[in-house]
Amino acid sequence: RYRSVSEVKIADALDLAGVWFLPNCTGRLSTPNGRRNREADFLVCKDGRWGILEVDGEPFHPPTRTTQDHDRDRLFYDAGIHLVQHFDATRCYNEPTNVVTRFLQLLAKPR
Repeated sequence: RYRSVSEVKIADALDLAGVWFLPNCTGRLSTPNGRRNREADFLVCKDGRWGILEVDGEPFHPPTRTTQDHDRDRLFYDAGIHLVQHFDATRCYNEPTNVVTRFLQLLAKPR
């Protein structure tokens, strides 16, 4: 189910953190053009708070997709997702525990 070694490392770090998560999951969202499928790298739930952790880097998140990714992020926010954070794939590979720790800290912050 993982598309890169960086995603595997993030999944392992999320497991170590003991949080509930769905990797590479697709959900139906309302868009200006009707209902559409949108995918998140990791949908994470901790203490009743929902967030999305994205692993950015080739080939699935090249810099040319930044605008599309931001548009998709706004759809997730509109659907009630508390947090969407993007982390560089190299950092996810080299520092997965630090990435997950930082993500969970941000998720815990009040809105």
